[in-house]
Amino acid sequence: MAILLAQEGVAVVVHGRDETRSQQVADRIVEAGGRATVVCGDLGTEDEVRVIAAAADAAFGGIDILVNNAGSRTEGTTGFDVAPKDWLNTFQRNVIAGAILAEHFVPQMKERAWGRIIQISSGMGSTPIGIVPDYSASKAAMNNFTVNLSKALSKTGITVNTVSPGLIWTPANEVFFADLAVAQGRPGEVEATLADFIATAQQTVGRVGQPRDIAAGVAYLASPLADYVNGANLRIDGGHSPSVT
Repeated sequence: MAILLAQEGVAVVVHGRDETRSQQVADRIVEAGGRATVVCGDLGTEDEVRVIAAAADAAFGGIDILVNNAGSRTEGTTGFDVAPKDWLNTFQRNVIAGAILAEHFVPQMKERAWGRIIQISSGMGSTPIGIVPDYSASKAAMNNFTVNLSKALSKTGITVNTVSPGLIWTPANEVFFADLAVAQGRPGEVEATLADFIATAQQTVGRVGQPRDIAAGVAYLASPLADYVNGANLRIDGGHSPSVT
């Protein structure tokens, strides 16, 4: 997302908790002729979120486009075994941090009568599957917050939209399918396990999603082409969701 937005002419503040990895993304952007800087910090507390927001503000003299992409979940859980502290931790990072960032950046967007807030949710926000309930519930809250905020910012020039990815081939999902292959008695056969999953999933596009697929949706929502899109939930899931939205 950061790289594609930079290619479209956006000066990007790359946020992460790992300074080395974040800097690698910024370096790729700069080497390609774009503008980027890094702001690191953990979104786990209100004070830290406000420090991150102030640093992002200072980087390029203000923020026009906010992409709330932080995600946290308690792995391997059902609705019966998530500790209260883990529920709080997930909601802090996935919902409350984004709300604080929006609160911080919205006044300057209002002054310019233009802004974009793009929330990265999940298909689990509307179609939970019986695992990571804290994550699914937090994404449902994010979906609701998007619509509410879009109405609260009516006629300000600021749009607020959600992107809901399906299965995307990320390092975390590579680990998931490697573990699934072992559980199925075929260790090392990650590609075959993934292919079987896609074949049996209710998915109308016969491939796994890639990060660039989500980036394209974000670039669209951030652009003038999406000026009439507000309060929407853009599903980018290969047709996996069974629901009508």
